[in-house]
Amino acid sequence: MSKEKELGRIGKYKTLFRESRLFRRFFLSYLAFILVFVTGYCAIALIDYHSNKRQELDSQFEAQSSLLATMFDNELVQARYMTASVNNSAALKNVYTQSVLSNTSVDSYVYAQAKSQMMSIQSQMNNLAISNLLLIFHDSNRIYTSSSMISLKDSYQNQLSGTGLTRDTVSNLLKIENQNLLMQKEFLIYYTDYNYSYKGVSKGTVLVLMNPVSLVKKMEEKLSGVGGFSVMADGQVLLSSGALDGTEYRNASSIDESVSFCLYIPKDAYQIELSGMIQSTLAIGIFAGLIAIGLAWIISFRHYLPYENIVRMVDPKPDAVATDAQSVVNAMENLITEKNQTREKMVEIRPYAQKGVLQDVIHGKLDPENLKILYQDNPGEMKFLYFAAAVVNIVLRPAGEGKEPSAAIMRRAEETMKLMTDERCRWYSYVRDSHHLYGIVSFDDVPEWEELFYQLQTRLEDTAGDPDCRITIGVSCLKDEMSQLQDACKEAEEALTYMITGGRSQVYFFDPGIVSDEKEYYFPKDAVKTLSQLLANRNTDGIHGFFQELLEMNTKQYEVSARSMALLVDEIHVATIHVMRELSMQQETPIVVKKVTDAATIEEILTYYQTVYETIIRKMPELVQTDGSLEDCRRQILEYIDSHYLDKELSLSMLTDRFHVTNKFISSLCNATYGKNYLQYVQEKRIYYARELMKQGGCSIEEIASRSGYSSTLTFRRNFKAILGMNPSDFSDRSDPNS
Repeated sequence: MSKEKELGRIGKYKTLFRESRLFRRFFLSYLAFILVFVTGYCAIALIDYHSNKRQELDSQFEAQSSLLATMFDNELVQARYMTASVNNSAALKNVYTQSVLSNTSVDSYVYAQAKSQMMSIQSQMNNLAISNLLLIFHDSNRIYTSSSMISLKDSYQNQLSGTGLTRDTVSNLLKIENQNLLMQKEFLIYYTDYNYSYKGVSKGTVLVLMNPVSLVKKMEEKLSGVGGFSVMADGQVLLSSGALDGTEYRNASSIDESVSFCLYIPKDAYQIELSGMIQSTLAIGIFAGLIAIGLAWIISFRHYLPYENIVRMVDPKPDAVATDAQSVVNAMENLITEKNQTREKMVEIRPYAQKGVLQDVIHGKLDPENLKILYQDNPGEMKFLYFAAAVVNIVLRPAGEGKEPSAAIMRRAEETMKLMTDERCRWYSYVRDSHHLYGIVSFDDVPEWEELFYQLQTRLEDTAGDPDCRITIGVSCLKDEMSQLQDACKEAEEALTYMITGGRSQVYFFDPGIVSDEKEYYFPKDAVKTLSQLLANRNTDGIHGFFQELLEMNTKQYEVSARSMALLVDEIHVATIHVMRELSMQQETPIVVKKVTDAATIEEILTYYQTVYETIIRKMPELVQTDGSLEDCRRQILEYIDSHYLDKELSLSMLTDRFHVTNKFISSLCNATYGKNYLQYVQEKRIYYARELMKQGGCSIEEIASRSGYSSTLTFRRNFKAILGMNPSDFSDRSDPNS
């Protein structure tokens, strides 16, 4: 009845607003003032908020523009430091003295020292964006870099003076024709004079080559929320990224006056979202306005109350089209025919009272939760209050002739779970794969809920009808909200992993405390070395003993939890990966060992890894190094190359046949030892030997090529020029004391 009364009051107010001009005038005058105030308040708050946010964004982008300038200036500082180090290097001065002042070929020792010095200068910066460091002397036909020496067709004439920054190729900048990749690739180049002494006279040019792509990536990682940026020098765009349009934030370099920076911010970056603070401020203003509207309604009603009281006393149903004053007159005229409507309403409520609905509500016989079930689409789904999830693992061991397929057993298991539904509980099932079945049970009887899963395991074993069938169940904690279903399934999967220590044919309940329970376990520190040696010696008994020791130590002497046992399995897999990686170096196809991801016992997991090693020994014996340990093999190969590099028969195929390894193994060994592949190492050794023979004199080019291990003079000439930067005949002329 209170609800009907409230609805009647609302209807009365609606009629009052619609039919009374006096009431409307009172209320609308107050309402207009309130709306103007609230609108002005919200507008001022939004304008102030927008202004503050725009200032914050401007400050943020100004800071990013300064960051861009600082990052690039840091690159310039490093480039200046490198060129200064080159000018102060005694080793490079020795090169200048021999090649320019003395006009003789640079001694190999002096050149090695200079190259080492340039490499040291570059590596000190620890900057991956710096690709190389170049030095070229005036009237010289050599360019010295931190990695090699480049020979030029003609002597270099001074094309640059002073200090500058540009983006170009070295060939184009120096106006030199050379097909070397370093000379043809585009770099961001910082160059300055090489002075040799402090007299200020330029003796050459020093260039620092910076990779523009690396510089752009480095700057992009530090700058966020920008549309693009550009770095310019003397009107030339050196670096750029992104869209070069939008609001510009410019900055200048503090290192080089010719360098400037520009940050471009897109329009959408200035879109300002309302924060929680401004939303709260606006909500307060609107809420205050609503309260004011309510007060205006009450005040307006009180002004109108004298008219309303007269109408209410004489006529509860005034004429809808009459004015306020006319309503009073009409009510007085109809007073004689007034009926006792109050008495009629009291009579009309009697049928509801007779049905007993009021008494049931008063005495609490109608449960609101039970009434709510009636409005659900499927009332049976909401019958029980609690539920738990389970993962059923079904494994048929051993699988063989006469065994029923696991898929058939899985179908019977699913049907068995459905048949367990009764008035106490309801079961649901879902097949995940050929060995796992999800089960969910909902029930009310909390004290006995764990017993349901022991009953499930018993029935599934009876249904399987096979003594070799192993049924293991992982069960989640008890839940009471359907929103926790996903968490329940994860807990059930975690509980199933407890079989790693407990074995199969069990029911495991999830224990939150086990997550942090990490106890000590046994794993030898030299496992990788031990397994590598056992594999190299084809010792299957040793492999079996290794894994048997792991099993016994971690199940008998150590009290290892399921969580710690999982960590042990991780260590075994990592060690196996290292062993297989070392073994893969000896053959073309890498050996990949998959990790055990399904729930299993520790015995099964260790047996799996033991089988992996035994299979490699049994089916791929040619991959296993048998001539001593792997370290001895490496040492023998390196010693053989160093003592036979002048033999014409020396080749990769000869080495692989002799030491029973692959080309990949030898190349990896040379790269790891010398920093270059096998062919580069042998060719350099032969060419340096040939150079010493030329210094001694008395031999022809053909004889020197033959004594250096070359069957072809043409190949010798090509390699000599590639390594030393000149033809053998040119070197012979310089080495001849009579020339």
